[in-house]
Amino acid sequence: MRRCQSRTKSDTNLGPDAFGTSDRHVTDLAAYGNARAVDADHRLFAVAGIVNAVATTKRPMRKKRLIAAGGLALAGMLSVAHGAWIPAKAKLAQILLEDAWQKTQLTQRPTKPWPWADTWPVGRLSAPAQNQSLIVLAGASGEALAFGPGHLSRSATPGSEGNSVIAGHRDTHFAFLKHLKSGDRLQLEAQDGKIHEYRVTDLRVVLETETEVLLPTEQAMLTLITCYPFDALNPGGPLRYVVRAAALR
Repeated sequence: MRRCQSRTKSDTNLGPDAFGTSDRHVTDLAAYGNARAVDADHRLFAVAGIVNAVATTKRPMRKKRLIAAGGLALAGMLSVAHGAWIPAKAKLAQILLEDAWQKTQLTQRPTKPWPWADTWPVGRLSAPAQNQSLIVLAGASGEALAFGPGHLSRSATPGSEGNSVIAGHRDTHFAFLKHLKSGDRLQLEAQDGKIHEYRVTDLRVVLETETEVLLPTEQAMLTLITCYPFDALNPGGPLRYVVRAAALR
């Protein structure tokens, strides 16, 4: 499984590295292809056995969190094939993010999922028809996208009016986008606990230079973006897959 790799692009395209680590360039979708995501991947991963043990156990959340944190710590000492551990790490991270999201909603304050994290949960994205439920992280840096979908910070706040843009990797969290169809429903849970409903209105493949999908909108919209094609053998490339969904009133 491959990622979009860092390449030099201008600040006005959808290329993979213009956001850098703070997603400050709002006219670029690149953060999810940041090369630093690869560096983070090499430091943080978990083998599938640890992930499955945590995901299927009926232990209290505190114990599950400790096991998951131990798995992340173990990641720095182990070395396995790149394609094998990326999905495992992505699944493991969502367990820790779930706990942080619950605390964020309880306190109404950002809660980091682990002490060294440079991001925190800002919403929960669900696709009922695909049986998907994912914690969305603040920012679209490579570090954030290694663990979950990332909300572009200069786009509308999840659940608010305007165009809320979320990016993710095509081979982990956003692999399900290829199964979405026009008319499918999406849900976005905001920090205040309110669940906002959306209906998919448009699915398209665009060039990284086509930035119109990032522009603000008057109506509440949800825009999901990942690399394309989903089964590409080579990393990078100029294409992006974009799903747009309009809020249901």
